Amino acid sequence: MSIGRIESAHTRGEAILAVIWDDGRRSEIDLSGIVGRRTTLAPLSDPEVFHRIRVADDGWSVEWPKRGIDFGAAQLRRWTD
Repeated sequence: MSIGRIESAHTRGEAILAVIWDDGRRSEIDLSGIVGRRTTLAPLSDPEVFHRIRVADDGWSVEWPKRGIDFGAAQLRRWTD
C-alpha cells in the first residue's frame, strides 16, 4: 500500500470526504460512523463545521481549522483500502 500525499479534499453531503491523492487515486470516505462514535469529533456533525475542511500545507493530513481536528493521510488511506 502506498500512502501518498493528499492533493485535494472536499466534503459532500453530511459526512462524505472526497480525496484526490498524489498518485491520481480518488477516494470517498464516509465518516459518519467514526464521527458518531467519538465525542471529540462531535463538532463535525455540524454541516457548517464539516464543510470547512482544508488540506494541510504539507499534504499529509486534512484538518478543520480552529477545531483541533485532523486526519492523517495514512489513516485515510487505510480507510479507503
